[in-house]
Amino acid sequence: MCFVVYISEQNTNLAKTDFFQRKDEALSGLLEREEIKKAFDEAFYQNSYDVVLSKLQQSVNWEEQDWNTLGQIVRELNIDINQVLSEFRDTFIKMVKLSQTPSDRLMHTDIEELLVNQKLDSNTLDKIVEKLTYLEQFFPKPSDLKSIDSSSYPGEFEALIQEKIHSFCGREFVFDAFNEFLSKYPKGYFTVVGDAGMGKSAIAAKYVDEHKDICYFNSFADGRTRPEQFLESVRKQLINRYNLKNTENADLGNLLTQASQKLADGQRLVILVDALDEVEQKTGGNLLNLPNVLPDKTYFLLTRRPYISSQKRLFLSPGIPAKELDLTAEEYMHLSREDVKKYLRFSLENDTSLYKDGLNKWIINRKDKITTDAFIEQVADKSENNFFHRHNRGYFTIVGEPGSGKTAALAQYVQTNSDVIYYDAQLEGKNHVEAFLTTVCTQLSDRVHNSPNTPPQPSAQNSPQVTNRVSNVLPESATQGGSFLSLLLQKISDQLEPHQRFIIAIDGCDSIDRKSQPPGSNLFYLPRYLPNGIYFLLTRRPFLKGKSGLLIEAPSQNLNLTEYAQQNTEDVRAYIWQYLTPELSLETHEEAPDLEKRLNQKSWLRTHNVTEEEFCDRLTAESENNFMYISTIINAIAEGVYSEPWQRDPLPSALEVYYQQHWQKMTAEGLSDIALQVLRVLSSIEEGKGISASAIAEIVNQDEYDVEELLENWFEFLHYETIEEEPYYRFYHSSFQRWIRDHLYGRVR
Repeated sequence: MCFVVYISEQNTNLAKTDFFQRKDEALSGLLEREEIKKAFDEAFYQNSYDVVLSKLQQSVNWEEQDWNTLGQIVRELNIDINQVLSEFRDTFIKMVKLSQTPSDRLMHTDIEELLVNQKLDSNTLDKIVEKLTYLEQFFPKPSDLKSIDSSSYPGEFEALIQEKIHSFCGREFVFDAFNEFLSKYPKGYFTVVGDAGMGKSAIAAKYVDEHKDICYFNSFADGRTRPEQFLESVRKQLINRYNLKNTENADLGNLLTQASQKLADGQRLVILVDALDEVEQKTGGNLLNLPNVLPDKTYFLLTRRPYISSQKRLFLSPGIPAKELDLTAEEYMHLSREDVKKYLRFSLENDTSLYKDGLNKWIINRKDKITTDAFIEQVADKSENNFFHRHNRGYFTIVGEPGSGKTAALAQYVQTNSDVIYYDAQLEGKNHVEAFLTTVCTQLSDRVHNSPNTPPQPSAQNSPQVTNRVSNVLPESATQGGSFLSLLLQKISDQLEPHQRFIIAIDGCDSIDRKSQPPGSNLFYLPRYLPNGIYFLLTRRPFLKGKSGLLIEAPSQNLNLTEYAQQNTEDVRAYIWQYLTPELSLETHEEAPDLEKRLNQKSWLRTHNVTEEEFCDRLTAESENNFMYISTIINAIAEGVYSEPWQRDPLPSALEVYYQQHWQKMTAEGLSDIALQVLRVLSSIEEGKGISASAIAEIVNQDEYDVEELLENWFEFLHYETIEEEPYYRFYHSSFQRWIRDHLYGRVR
């Protein structure tokens, strides 16, 4: 017998790369040794690994100078050299076979056995080898081959996938059906159809996590819905995974053809596309321009909501297999019910469930009335600090009426936490999505490339702190949706140390221009899913639940300032007292009011025979816990605007401008007759007292639905409370109510 084989250093490198995905890097030095390389080459030539390895293990002199250090590391790590070399032998053989050309494989054959079994003479065999060698110029060379990296998925989808699979249960019948489809057909389209909330995205995420296939998750909320975005992402994945050459501008059909040619026997190319129903594509043809023909061993796994025939938009050539699994079908109802039961049991019993403790407590106490201690626990759970400790990512939103101090609170938080990125959507030119993505993605990119430990500080436009970093140039796609933002956040998450947090603070979400992005998309394309360690801290005015502008699947919590009336009152009193006590400096403010203003206040009090206690009590009540109001009034008093103790006419100019901004926003779409009537009612009711929509409708003799619609449009400027299960409305501050009344009757200056 004779054995001939084409062995190159590439074989060793390929095997070593694959092997060390599972072994400690300390062994790299071992396999770099010439003795090791020579031994494996000899073993492959002689087809006698065990004998060669045995000799190798005996011949290595661990006492030599250059072997000693490696030997010490091997001993410290308690590594079994025999096992290591045996495992590497298996990997080496696999990678050599993968990298061989056809003639290599033929030449690495028992020649005598081949001649006997195939009845070939040696001359015929030589001619075959010669022909194969000629044909190899049209095959990829071993040096061009690349170990396929299927260990991960795109960073922009990682948070989504991890969120979906965290508590995934069941759905085996879906995976079984798809596996049957793969076995039955050489290629094709398999679609999972189901209503919203039936777990289609979770099924997709679970499959990708287990199989590491090419994937793309459409998301209207994240602005990831267009064919060009899909092609760019999938093209990049295919090029990286299959080492495709000169395909940077190739269409999907060309990419699939080239990738399928790289597949070994038994391998398949599966591309998963989630939420096909969220694709935005006006022109005809297949959604996302999916190909109507497929090369062999190529499959698409799709998910989408139910559709009518005209919305399907998946036109396939005859002979391309296609199947749909409808989760709503009667045959799957029982299986879906069992999966729901599995999920509930998981949530109640599994220690990794986010809901275990809460659900069990609710089950035990559901018939009990809430106690004082329970109320205290609930309030504690709503605290911001507690949120960051309870959840490894999420959205925390401070909700407050205009002037309630949201901006000041957020600014103070940013000042005392230097690792927070800050963005003010209330600034001129900063309330549209392109400005936000440009500013924040630039800072995030700097964070990714320049400093793995400390996030960059905001630009001078958004904060007094200025970064001196050199900004990276953003790709054009950075402002065309939320994908690039999600990708950067994932990269930052990967850089964070355990328990480290990265916070992005956005002030004034109610100021965001929603017309600068498609209806239904998330404000500023904020991510629907968040990776670990990433938090958004938001402030905004009151909003209706259905009009939040945010569709998120991450831990979230709203802190409504109106629910903390007593604490707010105490803060207002403290704020007023700092103007009356020169030596007082509150920790909650960077610096106390300047001395001149404080002395002016004291002089004013003496002139009008008002005690400090009376002044503080009267202004606290007058403020209605509104910091914007009280700060402008105090400044006006200090500047000598008012000659009488409790005079409030005229309003401070800053307050006039503030109310005028409210009015412009309230009447941006015009002011109908019914709107004018409703405003007159709201402005004429007793101050501090609310009125129901039904009562307003009766007064103005209009349909209650129309009145409710107006109240919803003005919701951020209203104080809302429920009395005997009926909502009551009034303007958020008596001063604004009076201003509206004066404005309606032409008394505003």
